[in-house]
Amino acid sequence: MLPRCFAALLCMIGTIPVAAEEPIRFPRTPSLSPDAKTVAFSYRGDIWTVPSEGGMARPLTQHEAHDVYPVFSPDGKWIAFSSNRFGSYDVFVMPVVGGRPTRLTFDSNADVVRGWTADSKNILFRSSRAISYPSATETYSIPLTGGAETQLPAKDAKELTLAPDGSMVFVRGSGDSVRKGYRGSSNDDLWLAGPGGKNPRKFTTFDGQDIHPIFAPNGRALYYVSEKFGTPGNIVSQAMQPTPEGFVPTGDATPLTQHKDDAVREMHLAANGSAIVYECGTDIHIVNTSDKASRKLKILAYADDKTNPERTTTYSRDISEYEISPDEKSVAFVVRGEIFLTPVGSSAPAKQLTDWPGNDGQLAWAPDGKSLVFVSDRGVTEDLYVLKADPDGPLAAASKFVIKRLTNTAEPEGAVSFSPDGKRIVFIADGRLKSIAADGTDPKTLVDEPQVGEYEWSPDGKWMVVGRTDGSLGTELYLMPSSGGEMTNLTRYATRNSSATWSKSGHKLAFLSDRRSQVGLYVMSLQKPGADAKQTTFDLDEVHLRVNRITTQSVGSVSITPDGSRVVYAASAAGSTPGAGEESDLWVASAEGRSMTRLTTGNLGPRAFRFNRSGTAVFFLSRAGELRVVPLGGSRGPIGAVAGGPASGGPGGPGGPGGSSGPMGSSSASAPAGEPGRIPLTARLTTNTTAEFLATFDQGWRILADGFYDSTFHGTDWNKVREKLRPAVEHITDVEDFYALVQIMLGELNASHLGISGRTRQANPDDSTADLGLLFDPLFAGPGLKVLEVVRRGPADRVGIEFKPGDVITHLDDVELGPTVNVSKLLNGKSGSTITVKVVNPTQPKAAPRTMKLTAGSRAQMAPLMYARWVRQNEEMVAKLSKGSLGYIHIPSMDENGLEAFVRSLYSDNFNKDAIVLDVRYNGGGFTHDQVLNYLTGKPHTIFRNRSGGEGTVMRNYDRKWSKPLILLTNHRSYSDAEIFPHAFRTLGLGKLVGTPTSGAVIGTVQRRLLDGSSFRLPRTGVFTVQGVNMEKEGVKPDYLVETTSEDVLAGRDPQISKAVEVLLGEVSAWKKANPTPNTTAPKPTISSTSPMPKPATDGAKGAAAAPSPTK
Repeated sequence: MLPRCFAALLCMIGTIPVAAEEPIRFPRTPSLSPDAKTVAFSYRGDIWTVPSEGGMARPLTQHEAHDVYPVFSPDGKWIAFSSNRFGSYDVFVMPVVGGRPTRLTFDSNADVVRGWTADSKNILFRSSRAISYPSATETYSIPLTGGAETQLPAKDAKELTLAPDGSMVFVRGSGDSVRKGYRGSSNDDLWLAGPGGKNPRKFTTFDGQDIHPIFAPNGRALYYVSEKFGTPGNIVSQAMQPTPEGFVPTGDATPLTQHKDDAVREMHLAANGSAIVYECGTDIHIVNTSDKASRKLKILAYADDKTNPERTTTYSRDISEYEISPDEKSVAFVVRGEIFLTPVGSSAPAKQLTDWPGNDGQLAWAPDGKSLVFVSDRGVTEDLYVLKADPDGPLAAASKFVIKRLTNTAEPEGAVSFSPDGKRIVFIADGRLKSIAADGTDPKTLVDEPQVGEYEWSPDGKWMVVGRTDGSLGTELYLMPSSGGEMTNLTRYATRNSSATWSKSGHKLAFLSDRRSQVGLYVMSLQKPGADAKQTTFDLDEVHLRVNRITTQSVGSVSITPDGSRVVYAASAAGSTPGAGEESDLWVASAEGRSMTRLTTGNLGPRAFRFNRSGTAVFFLSRAGELRVVPLGGSRGPIGAVAGGPASGGPGGPGGPGGSSGPMGSSSASAPAGEPGRIPLTARLTTNTTAEFLATFDQGWRILADGFYDSTFHGTDWNKVREKLRPAVEHITDVEDFYALVQIMLGELNASHLGISGRTRQANPDDSTADLGLLFDPLFAGPGLKVLEVVRRGPADRVGIEFKPGDVITHLDDVELGPTVNVSKLLNGKSGSTITVKVVNPTQPKAAPRTMKLTAGSRAQMAPLMYARWVRQNEEMVAKLSKGSLGYIHIPSMDENGLEAFVRSLYSDNFNKDAIVLDVRYNGGGFTHDQVLNYLTGKPHTIFRNRSGGEGTVMRNYDRKWSKPLILLTNHRSYSDAEIFPHAFRTLGLGKLVGTPTSGAVIGTVQRRLLDGSSFRLPRTGVFTVQGVNMEKEGVKPDYLVETTSEDVLAGRDPQISKAVEVLLGEVSAWKKANPTPNTTAPKPTISSTSPMPKPATDGAKGAAAAPSPTK
């Protein structure tokens, strides 16, 4: 094993408890005791307390789960907190001195503690448990003793604080609490309501963040975090005064803290009102409310590890890449950023070639099999390294290895490969195609423009196919001598052409192309029909026309068999998209597009194709990271050696660093030809938690450093951000805290489309809360559940089951729903099970209770039903207000599913309306704005008419475009492509916009997989108007600004729809006057019964037909 001094030091960090003399970093979610003498906080996933002057902390919980958000009760006897001990976060409570916690909530959605009622009898928490559309987070309370939860009467309250008289201030919006400097419609604002939630109204109008409100104990002051006085956010104080309608603000808010670099995050006010504790940077601070004096706490802690920080794991899957050695006897592969080598077919643990806590990968064998070139982040950026046996010889037989750095540049490098003769190494750096000699000397630039996304060697090594972007972000495939020089455009089709792969003869290319609105598989012949098969030259005259589309499916990865007769590809019969994690399996077809055969089933997600030498079998990596092989037809016996090398998938091809995937379509074809076998690859890997967190943090930071769309990072010193936050990683043991720190790092960029996810604890299936398909009155005090509505097509909407509004469910499975009963606990694990329900109707006190049985559903099943309910309500509202003359279409997402829903609604229900209200509120974006616009930009030019009727401006259904008036609804949750669409809608003059400004979250983004398995988002493409305005942070403003209040939501009103209908009805009237329907009806001839019939033509009348004789 290679000596790794630095790696060893990193590993030591995680094996030594944090020293008591060193202040801890990144304690989180602090709370002050009522007398302000003790601070409770979360650190390393446990709850701790420390004197408010700092010093030695004491743990109150010691559990392998993640405990967070501790809050003291006002009487000082209890601490409530949230923990994911059962999968999702639940509310727990324990004595202030510690002890066994008691679980109070049981719902499978996260419940996050936010505070207490003043009498210490109830705990306040936020949760998004209610299935609704649009989705919302609400605030609930639960008694200290447990039992039934109660939703507070403040709609969409992400946070809420109560005054002594019951007045409330709550947070509404869709802002990101750790994002610095955002200004726009997605910000969070404070709303004020009187006791019982009466008269809710917005009282902060600043377009940045206003969050974390806390009433002073006497209600005369309100503290909250705001960027009103500049970025970062600080605590401000707002004077409040009592009125008969509740507490209201008086005067202007004033700053309480003055932090210049890091924002105030989670905060809590002591019950005596004297001080506020809060997070700032990676530390905890306290500020006095009287004199504004603040201080940072120096907290010491002996923190033992809850689990072993070093763990050895055996992996037989999770392989991210592989390459077969040139002699076809060994396979090199990568697991969690480490390189392994094993004989083909061996089930013994593979030999570990690298030991680096960062990321090693993008492998390329030298043709002689004596070295591997790879990309590593062990330097400042990603550079090329070569690994050889020590002493020199075949890698497979070696026990010692040496690693040499080949490049040391400022830009990251990747997509590495050897030339077929092994003399040079080619790679992509900063979009340029470059090469070096095999020893790292003699650097050359083959393509100097920063436009290269992929390349692929020809089998003889004399040529390359290079994928280059053009000015419209399309990609063309070019043929170029491998030493550089003149490039010939092969595809000549202005779209995205990618993933080229050669046949072994070099006569054919398979590639992907985004034509006809989907990514299709194409094969190009580089020779004209009838050419000599032994000929090695190319005939490039009209080569772009010698292209066959192989399948009507939309395709992901692709490769062509060595003999060029067949292509294998990833696709699905259902038309879903491999890149979106949908169904994807392996198919094969002839190079002419015949005989399509499905080779695998089970949604294997195949990629990285390699063929055996005879081309009768193909190897691939499955979605789970397993190496598999499947026959291409014929014999199912043993499969021969694999053929590696560029021709079967190099840097530019499928599975290589430059490869790509795309959406998928549908096709009907034959059943699988053979079952995929698993090739055993086993890797034993020892990892250290702290070292892996450090390496993952660095990898995420570096991905943005190298790829963020704005090279100025929105004015952020990106190096300083890393220097500031990285030391805190050494104090983290839980992935939840690690993700929280990374989110703080991302918040510094003030950008959308950022995030890290994928490794947090999943909910326990036994704690998955079922749904009855009923909507209940949140203000009903009980006992029981009061029915407001039966959700259409839900579990309760069945023959023989009858619920009426006002019914009260008193029992579930013979358990009486009293104040001490938690309904979520009763419904956990019951999806698909029969539940007995007992119901009474208070309006019929003498009627006997009714008993019914229904099969409970899941919340996943309820979500689309709630969306359909919301759309149906909007359709009915538009129809009622317009007396049926206007249509309504909501576009839920700018993707294939959203497009299909839009087209179906346009043609099935709305095409004959006078005008249409379009709606992209709550649309999270996608990529289909142009496809939608295509249906809306019709211009009548010709009228077709049959003699018997049937007049229209077009003849074919797929030509039927909308040409009548439109209006578009937008709001603060119209994101990304749902912002490009309204901008284009206005630019093209299609109609007016009504609602609120869109979010200002418009960047093209891609997903990256980090070495620990996390998913990481990279915003890499800026989006600008034709006037040069960056649409990121610049929401699209409506022509008619109409806001929706929480009172509107509770009352079932939608003032935005009302305004849209009002405006559109006026436009329809004007449009009809300006576009009168032309009269194309010819007058009918009148034939009198007394008129003589025309005489038949004489025989001499040439060219005239003889009229038939009349009959009587």
